[in-house]
Amino acid sequence: MNDRQQGECAMAPFRIDRLKDEGGAVVVLFALLLIVFLSAAALAVDIGHLVVVKNELQNAADAGALAGAGQLYFRADQPPVAESEAEIGWVNPGANQSAREAAIRNTSVKVAVEVNNLTGDNTGDVQRGHWSFWERKFYPLDETAPIDIGSYTEDQLDRMDGQAGRPAFINAVRVVTHREGTPAPSFFARLLGYENFAMQAEAVAYVGFAGGSFEESVFDQPIAICEESILDENGLYSCGKGRMINSASKEDSNTGAWTNFSVGCTDNVNNSDLMGLINYPSDCDGSNPMRIPGGVGISVGGGQNDNIFSDIRNCGGFNPDLGPIRDQPWRLTLPVVDCVEGSDTMTGNITGCKKIIGAVTIDIILITRNFPQNEEQKYTDLPTRMQDWDGSSLTGKARWDSFVDHFDLEISPGIPAYDHYYAKTIYALPSCEFKEPLGGTGGSNFGVLASIPVLVKGSINYP
Repeated sequence: MNDRQQGECAMAPFRIDRLKDEGGAVVVLFALLLIVFLSAAALAVDIGHLVVVKNELQNAADAGALAGAGQLYFRADQPPVAESEAEIGWVNPGANQSAREAAIRNTSVKVAVEVNNLTGDNTGDVQRGHWSFWERKFYPLDETAPIDIGSYTEDQLDRMDGQAGRPAFINAVRVVTHREGTPAPSFFARLLGYENFAMQAEAVAYVGFAGGSFEESVFDQPIAICEESILDENGLYSCGKGRMINSASKEDSNTGAWTNFSVGCTDNVNNSDLMGLINYPSDCDGSNPMRIPGGVGISVGGGQNDNIFSDIRNCGGFNPDLGPIRDQPWRLTLPVVDCVEGSDTMTGNITGCKKIIGAVTIDIILITRNFPQNEEQKYTDLPTRMQDWDGSSLTGKARWDSFVDHFDLEISPGIPAYDHYYAKTIYALPSCEFKEPLGGTGGSNFGVLASIPVLVKGSINYP
């Protein structure tokens, strides 16, 4: 055997041993990778399961918060119904229980969710309080007295969290749901030492200003108010400041319009449409048979509709031919629309398609008729008394000027109504007092809150 053959024979055992070593390493590597793959698959199954548990906990929290916020204020005719007229607009402490009941009707992967709020107060997993968009924060608050929201700007209301001497504005309900007593079990993660997982979810539902949509028959008369006519010089809602509502062709008169409540603006407004909505005396309490969905416009029209105007005047008790003129304001809730839409002034008749941007409650103090222009005769529509004003000792324009002074009447911001005693005109005070909530969240603050809340923290968040 030569040297080469001897060397090859000597190396042969070395190669065989190395192959044996590599084969063993592959087995070990395969075993390790198999453990990794199985662990990843196990975790994927468990994570998927936990996502379902979390989503269903969130759905329960969402449902509870929306139910509670929808019951946040006492109302006149819809739940929660006030026991007395004085209670309308007050915060409903029972909103917490309504929220809890709605939440626990849900399950999380067929297991009852937990909501720890058994004492009946405003602590635990269900709380009433204030949601601030400025801070994106919820403040629990116990107060139940209403705030006259029309007296404040939206920015001021957003900061009324009951802290540092600020008033408490209740506008939200928070709900937390759990699976802690019955935590979500693991399937494969227990092989790694994780037997189960305690989980929770949180939701906050907010009641904004009326305007998103409106239920049937929430508006009292077929009149739309121009937003611009109830704002002050700074563009803010000027509650308590007397205003004129008219749809004549004068530049200073276009502060309102007729509406037949036709949504989508497919119909023109005419006398026949309006007669179906108001006909003295059968329809004096208002008649709006249509539900107005959010984000759509309504048809409006200007001009004088004599029959309708007379019926509204008669319904309000401002016709001396039917008896004594009323001496207390006539309160109506009406839709608010943008009449200017980019223009600087309200000129010409207000017609066309106008989007509802809110609701306003006004206290009507005078509705005039088509009177003769004789200086003394034309003031015969003017009452001698209204609310706390007494003009019985005055006549003619002197009585009118006293009326204007007392109620701070303006035809538009900064323009007093002394020389603006017009025929077929409504003079009213936009109300500052808390009104019964109505409609969906999504409008501007004209003193009326919504009754339909939205989520500001939950599965789908309001902006």
